[in-house]
Amino acid sequence: MFILDSMNLLSHYYIDQHEADPNYKLGLVFPDLQRGFNALLRKDLFNATPQNDMEQAFINGIKKHYLVDKLFHNLPFFDHYTALLKQLIQQHTNIENRVYFLAHIYLEMLIDKALITENTLLTVSFYEDMRNVNREALTALLSRMGKADLATAFFGNFNKFLEARYLDRYSNNESFVHGVLYSFERATGVSTSAADRDGMLTITDLMMSEHTNDLLKVFHTLDEQI
Repeated sequence: MFILDSMNLLSHYYIDQHEADPNYKLGLVFPDLQRGFNALLRKDLFNATPQNDMEQAFINGIKKHYLVDKLFHNLPFFDHYTALLKQLIQQHTNIENRVYFLAHIYLEMLIDKALITENTLLTVSFYEDMRNVNREALTALLSRMGKADLATAFFGNFNKFLEARYLDRYSNNESFVHGVLYSFERATGVSTSAADRDGMLTITDLMMSEHTNDLLKVFHTLDEQI
């Protein structure tokens, strides 16, 4: 089963969902879709000279991704909810290592889950936009940067991502928790148990029943700062 390594993929898309250019929207989520996206690749892309509007839109989307990340991680909201989730994880699971990191990625994925809960059509528009990106333009841009192999690998994984429609599984709490812990284990090497999964499921039920509206308020806060 193909499982995405990203954390808050849909949130980046949601903020600029009304932008018309799908290449810009791909840029919004590219750092999460491209496994191993690092500071060097980001620098190379930001220093690249776009040859057309499609390439420029893609780069602008990546820049917006990092702007939103910087704002989000400096919000009191982020500190409050990562602290709350860390406490809940410690109460309901036996996970002892990298708990803060788990709380961090869990929060970001919970926000995406809240978006899907409130707007079931959001993933429909997301996947439609992703199918309409100009692959030739991105491949040309990366090839000029000497990264043709990266483009080939990316679109191979991108095709699997589109076929799997992984985000649709967020509506099911068990599938969602599986994705959270898979991402956590893959990033850290920390193993989790069936009891940990049950504990995370309990936390997820609690968060979605009592905090969905508050989780979504973060977008109003971000809109005021962007």
